[in-house]
Amino acid sequence: METSPQKLGDRLAELRRENGWTLEKLSKMTGVGVSTLSKVENQQNGASFDTLLKLSRGLGIKFEELLGPVRKNLVSGRRVVTRAGEGVKFGTSQYAYEVQAADLAQKEMIPLVMTVRARSVEEFDSFSSHVGEEYIFVIQGEVEMHSRIYAPLRLGVGDSVYFDSSTPHAFISVGPGDAQMLSLCLGNQRDLEQIRIEAVGRVSSAG
Repeated sequence: METSPQKLGDRLAELRRENGWTLEKLSKMTGVGVSTLSKVENQQNGASFDTLLKLSRGLGIKFEELLGPVRKNLVSGRRVVTRAGEGVKFGTSQYAYEVQAADLAQKEMIPLVMTVRARSVEEFDSFSSHVGEEYIFVIQGEVEMHSRIYAPLRLGVGDSVYFDSSTPHAFISVGPGDAQMLSLCLGNQRDLEQIRIEAVGRVSSAG
């Protein structure tokens, strides 16, 4: 299933209308700039993973709820299958994402298959940085990981890295063709109701 810029823009606009939020209020709630929010709503460009993560946390909803319908309140022992190529897709000029198990909201991890399109760190306006930890496993090709702390790290098929995802980081493809990797993101597991309370508080303080 493809999540187009139009679908993301329509979803964001719908949430704003339902709650009577201006772009300025939403920006204060989420930490996403007004210009970025406007571009997402007007389908001028795709939203990055970091942007969607900030929006979901600022709004007090699960990441997957920005992408489409999800299943909630499932009993223990649940499982969900994602067939090859059937994950929810979105992307930017640097990365193409395919979200696995996207129709299941009540889970601890965000599993992604990422295609690395970028060929140079100069292609990034800013490095990725988000709360939590991340595990990367290279499926295809060769990538180079750049961060603000360590020297560039090259990873080939079968190589992996586990790191603090709050450290600014970026990946580029360095071999022939675009590389592909599995990313497992684990955020801070604060109670969702507390996130909602904080989101409402930010709206009130924003006036």
